[in-house]
Amino acid sequence: MRNIAYKDFVSNVETITKYYKILVDKTSRKKIVGSTNEWILDNYYLISEQKKTLKEELRSKEIVKIKSKRKLLLHDLLYVELEQLNFQIDNEVIFKSLIDFQQKNSDYFSYAEINFLFILLKLIVIEKISSLSEELKIKLEEKSKAEQFFAAIKEEIINSGNFSLLEKAFQNDEKIIKNPYYLDQLLNNFFNTFDEVPEKLNLFLQHILTQYNTQISDLVQREIDESAENNILISNLFVSFKKITKLEVSELYTRISFTEQTLMSEKAAMYSHMYENNKNNYRTKIIREAKKLQISEYQYALNLIEEADNSNHHVGWVLFKPKKYKERAYAYMLIVTFSTLILSALLSVFMGYIAFILLIVPISQFVIELFNQLLQYLHKPHSTLKLKFEKDIPEEYSTMVIIPTIVKDKEKITQMFDKLEVYYLSNYSDNLYFTLLGDCSSESTKHTDFDAEVIEAGLSKVKKLNEKYNKNIFNFVYRQRFYSEGEGCYLGFERKRGAILHFNDLVLGNFSDEKKQELFQCQTLDNFDKPITYIITLDTDTQLVLYSAFQLIGAIAHPMNQPVLSEDKRKVISGYAIMQPRINVDIEVTNKSKYAQLFSGLGGLDVYTTASYELYQDTFNEGSFVGKGIYNLKVFQQILSGTFPQNLILSHDLLEGNYLRCGLINDVELFDDSPSNYLDDAKRHHRWVRGDWQIIRWL
Repeated sequence: MRNIAYKDFVSNVETITKYYKILVDKTSRKKIVGSTNEWILDNYYLISEQKKTLKEELRSKEIVKIKSKRKLLLHDLLYVELEQLNFQIDNEVIFKSLIDFQQKNSDYFSYAEINFLFILLKLIVIEKISSLSEELKIKLEEKSKAEQFFAAIKEEIINSGNFSLLEKAFQNDEKIIKNPYYLDQLLNNFFNTFDEVPEKLNLFLQHILTQYNTQISDLVQREIDESAENNILISNLFVSFKKITKLEVSELYTRISFTEQTLMSEKAAMYSHMYENNKNNYRTKIIREAKKLQISEYQYALNLIEEADNSNHHVGWVLFKPKKYKERAYAYMLIVTFSTLILSALLSVFMGYIAFILLIVPISQFVIELFNQLLQYLHKPHSTLKLKFEKDIPEEYSTMVIIPTIVKDKEKITQMFDKLEVYYLSNYSDNLYFTLLGDCSSESTKHTDFDAEVIEAGLSKVKKLNEKYNKNIFNFVYRQRFYSEGEGCYLGFERKRGAILHFNDLVLGNFSDEKKQELFQCQTLDNFDKPITYIITLDTDTQLVLYSAFQLIGAIAHPMNQPVLSEDKRKVISGYAIMQPRINVDIEVTNKSKYAQLFSGLGGLDVYTTASYELYQDTFNEGSFVGKGIYNLKVFQQILSGTFPQNLILSHDLLEGNYLRCGLINDVELFDDSPSNYLDDAKRHHRWVRGDWQIIRWL
């Protein structure tokens, strides 16, 4: 049936295309083709646009595997329904008909069959347009014949009033009288040529038509009715085709798939709130598992929901069995190690044993790159599971967006709050809040002259913004300085790591009034009484783009990503307590210098952001935290508070990611700055290397 469906589609498109070219030719010669044909001229592009896509869809594996008889059944079922509607698509009527068929026959469509029905909607409309084009083509040919015949007899009638040629033609060819369209076109030529049809001609035509039990008025009315019907039909077809092209197959899943409705009925009520690409992961898995068990997808879904509801779990917990990621990691290290040793040993035979030692590092890099490329080929990227919030972020997922940064003047305060305001407007939602987490600079004294300026500017900005939006959305925190013997100056306790830990405790309400005064020079959270579940932390040069906060929260809130702690509650062993989005370079940064253009990549917003391959996430189900992302507030504080030694760790991001188990959200992008010259880049890498050496003991 696949070949038949494909061949029929190609044939129908060819028929329409050929007829379209005939119409184009006629109109280019100033010929009148009629309103029905004008619909085809004006809307042919719709079919042309869909041709390539439909060919690919008909060749897809899932469509090819549907049995021929099944395809024919689905075609006939849909065709009859559309025909009854005179091809004026009514989604509700069609959906009801397809649901009724399944219920009546206990014959439930698979996902592949629903995909085929989605394609069939277009194919059947094209099939009908092709059929109508054939009819209209015949009429055009009859019109041309009538014009040619009239041209042959016109002179005789005009000059002599003799109708012998006309009479002879009627007598010799009964097809003329039995062809109402031909006869109608012939009459039109008479009426258009003569201001008043001669009485003799009128009597002759009436006499001829009487022999076939018809009249001129009947003939004309019949053609008017048929033309009107064709006009309505062709308009229905093209209007419906436009409507179908705007329809998403996901709507068919939701409306007519009993499998889909079963998944949406889960007690956990999470599946219905997921993104469509995530739902596709579930559907693909269901299709595969149902096929293995040789049961219908609907029955498999019923079994899944029963097990999930009985265990009070989301259906994903039952559908996706845990994989042995630790064994994968061991296998990866063994393959890389042995491959490196073997290659180094082979080369040392020719280059001497000293080469064995010298070549281990470069060969290991070669092996790692080669093996990573192989893994990328074998493992397709998976979209991170996320909940989709249609309007507002639910209260149970209330989130605070923070920018931890050193502030020394009111200009920096204004700059940072302007950014936070932009982030608020681009991610507008209830239960999303914003805080400038101001750290104090390193100074020789505990307090400085500019502290008062910073505090005044921060409090003033918070007040103005909250009054502007009539909500308690924005907050400001400014830390106290403590003397560090190692640094020999006064600075914020543990820098950024300490700022975040203290801020977490402040939000959780873990500090007494005395402790707050000890740790903070000022903070506005005393008047903030909203329970916070997640924190999004950003650098000063990181951009939280349109709706990205929704996606970050949706990812960490998904039940399959919920953190599970070890027995001693000091480490996350599955799920994620912290998640990291993809980081790209801001397009403006790439234009700052030639160096930035060379080493920052293309930069800019990828409007078609999709899941990209990332070795650790896609192979080992875990990513690396680089300081910009979202974390579970309570779990973060429970695990990391007091875990690391003081005044020792410069680079804390990787450690936090490992203790909290970081997940990479590979289809969400934030944008960051990039060094504009070599020295700045070298300093950054030097800082990273220092940090990595500091945490080597945790390997």
